[in-house]
Amino acid sequence: MNTRKFVNVVLVAAFSIALAGCTLGSSESDPSSTSSTTPPTASSGIAASSDGTTKTEDKPKYRPADEKGPAENVPLPKMPDEAKKNSPSGAEAFVKYYVDLINYVSETNDTKEIKKVTSRHCKECAISIIDPADYSKKINEWQVGGKYKFTIIDTYQPEKSNVIITTIFTSTPFRTYQNPKEVIGEYSKVSPTYGTFQVRFNDGWKVTEFLVTDNKS
Repeated sequence: MNTRKFVNVVLVAAFSIALAGCTLGSSESDPSSTSSTTPPTASSGIAASSDGTTKTEDKPKYRPADEKGPAENVPLPKMPDEAKKNSPSGAEAFVKYYVDLINYVSETNDTKEIKKVTSRHCKECAISIIDPADYSKKINEWQVGGKYKFTIIDTYQPEKSNVIITTIFTSTPFRTYQNPKEVIGEYSKVSPTYGTFQVRFNDGWKVTEFLVTDNKS
């Protein structure tokens, strides 16, 4: 996913964070440290053969994207049980899961799962994450690098089924390719930037709004 997907486009959305002091809890989301996105190593499984004996089967091994080609066998993030609860802590767990999905989309251009937990009303989600990923998949574009890390700094619950979560996020630099060893885009890291998720619970959480503003402090 190139910067059109998440940063260069979305930073045009100005947002003033006026919710300081409404903190209900804070936590960190580090996709690189969560079990849902930890790349699996090759391991053996046991399966029964037709003659009743057992045989060893190797699970597909995760291969990160590089200049030679896109990532392979990227593990799909799994929503934790806490993220299914209608509570501030449940909303925080859901946002962490959503961040895992953002990183998954950036590696795979697969938007099927993130669409399930994103409201059609979230314009920036479509413009900055989903639509560009779908387009990159169509033109066989892949990204190397550019992992996002979010830290939750404020959680505010104006009503029972609506929670606003303010984060600061960064990303590593990255390049984009369409053919092996042919760079078509090169982007610098994202400095600490405010990103605010509005999530609503209705038989599960969905992101209804995502707003970003530069960190001027």
